[in-house]
Order: sequence, then structure tokens, then C-alpha cells
Amino acid sequence: KNRRNVNVIEFDNQYVFLNKKDKSFFDDSARQEHIKKLLLAVDLGLRTGFALFDERGHLIHYEQQLYENMNDLSVGALDFMTEWENRTSPPDGEKPAQISHIAIEGADSALRNVWREICEDTINRQPLFVRPEEWRADLLNAKEKKSGASSKEAARLIARQIVADCSGTLHEGKLQTDVAESVLVGYHVCRRLGWIDREPAVRRYSNGKVVVPK
Repeated sequence: KNRRNVNVIEFDNQYVFLNKKDKSFFDDSARQEHIKKLLLAVDLGLRTGFALFDERGHLIHYEQQLYENMNDLSVGALDFMTEWENRTSPPDGEKPAQISHIAIEGADSALRNVWREICEDTINRQPLFVRPEEWRADLLNAKEKKSGASSKEAARLIARQIVADCSGTLHEGKLQTDVAESVLVGYHVCRRLGWIDREPAVRRYSNGKVVVPK
């Protein structure tokens, strides 16, 4: 199998990721100049959301996938990654695209292990696990974080803004919560990697409500 050098990092404390940069992680990232780096953000589940960003902070693609079981997830996720690495690589192959970072939000231990196996078997990498408190602290206000329901509602609105701002297109129709949260996890991690430099992180009206592009 084709094995590649990748970054390995995992944060268990939300404040570590929000306030501290691991030097070895960023040093390793800087040495990958021969590839076009991609970040895959995952909302963990058999019904899962995927969001793919490049190192310029551009949102390339986002979608929902439904897998029947863990084996289906293992095969399908690898196929998804291979497809989008190929689709985003230049025709001349001079600087091939590679999913150099995978950020996963979700607590299911069995599904986490599936992703660990995917990474270890194919690209010799452990996933980066992101707690929901991390990206919510970065992107949601206090009122939005009061309950799970209000957090999810805010996530769907903010994700529409991020889709418009980072992809240049408007999302039409219903935006599933798992897809919205994968977009926000990816956006949050891109900010921490320095791939996106934007303040404030979320555009809001003077009353605190999220600006939703139309």
C-alpha cells in the first residue's frame, strides 16, 4: 500500500487546542510543500457529514453520506478520500493533492476506531479529534450555546454563511445538521492551522444574529 508521511496530533482538552499550538505539528506541516494540503472534517456517524477544505481555506466540497455498517464506512470513506484527492490534483501531477489533516467530531468509540484503522492502514495517520465545545467556543455566542437544540440551529445558520464565504456559492434547500457541523469543524480547524485568517470568525448583525447570505 502507498504510505505517506502525515501529521499526527490529538487534543483531549478543549483549551489546549483553542489556545496552544503544538510546535511539532506545525513543523511537520511546513515540510509538506511538495503537496497541496487538504483538510477533511467529519461529523462522526454512519450517517456522516464530510467537509473538505484546501490550505487556502477554500471549501471545496461538502456532503452527507449514509453507510450501512462499519465495514461500509471503512470502504466508503477511503473511496471518498481517494476520489477527492484525484479530483483536486493538477493534471500534470506536479503538486498532488493529499488529505494531510483529518478532523473528527464525535464520541462513538467504535466509529473512532474505524477511522483510526482507515488512517493507519492507508496513510499512516491517527485522526485529530475535536470536541464540540472547541468549535462552539470559537464560533457560537453565549445564547446559542445554552442548549443542544440552540447550538444545532445556530450551526446550520453559520454553516450557510461559511459555505457562501468560503466556496463562493449559496447552499440551496435544507442543510442537514451533520453536514453543517462538519463544515464548522473544518472551518474552526482551518483557523487554528492558519489556513483562514478572519476576524470576527462569524459575521453578525448588531443584535447578535448571524448574517445568512441570500
